[in-house]
Amino acid sequence: QRCKESVAMNLFAVHERSECPLRVVSCQACSEVMHANRLQQHLQDICPERTVHCPKGCGEDVRAQDLELHQEKLCKLNMWTCQCGTTVKLVQRKAHLRYCRSYSECWEGVLERLVQAYGKQSLERRLGKLMAARRISPDVGLCALGESDGNVQLALDKLGNRAYYEEMKLVCDVCNIGKYVSAKKKRSKHRSRRSHKPDPSSVHKSFNTAAMDKLNPDDVKEVVEEQDEDAGQK
Repeated sequence: QRCKESVAMNLFAVHERSECPLRVVSCQACSEVMHANRLQQHLQDICPERTVHCPKGCGEDVRAQDLELHQEKLCKLNMWTCQCGTTVKLVQRKAHLRYCRSYSECWEGVLERLVQAYGKQSLERRLGKLMAARRISPDVGLCALGESDGNVQLALDKLGNRAYYEEMKLVCDVCNIGKYVSAKKKRSKHRSRRSHKPDPSSVHKSFNTAAMDKLNPDDVKEVVEEQDEDAGQK
């Protein structure tokens, strides 16, 4: 298809390659193929990858293809209802949850069930695997394991999502994680006797045995790793 413009023969190749309004081009954002004379309108009004302002006025810029999701679930001006029955703007959600008793009790129940289900040694192994694979605090790791029913790989996958990671940090702030994970100090053999400052490397996190040792052994589930070890010994 030709544009019917008059072009000198010695310039025809250049015109056809880079100037003709009917030359075939592709959108660099979404890869859709079209004539060059449609590209500008496509970028402004059609391309699903173009950036648009949220019409609700929250100030966020989102991709056009994500606008519906943003308006329905992510816009900060949306109203959100907590399980306690309180309704606030989504932007106020975290502030509400920091003081919401229903939220903290719900998560403390999740962590209690995690401890009862797996016990101290199994949870320490699982938390160790989680922290070896991703740089997180023990508190965040424990919350992720609780939300993932003790599944290390599932917790790892979820922690790759920034929003999920921030939610786990919020849980750490809201709940008394110290009931399950406590900081203990070890004396360093190489520390100078004159120094009274704690050696940062001598501080580690471990599970609070006072909370876990009260468990009834009959209520503690055998985990896959323990079963494999027993089978190997036999």
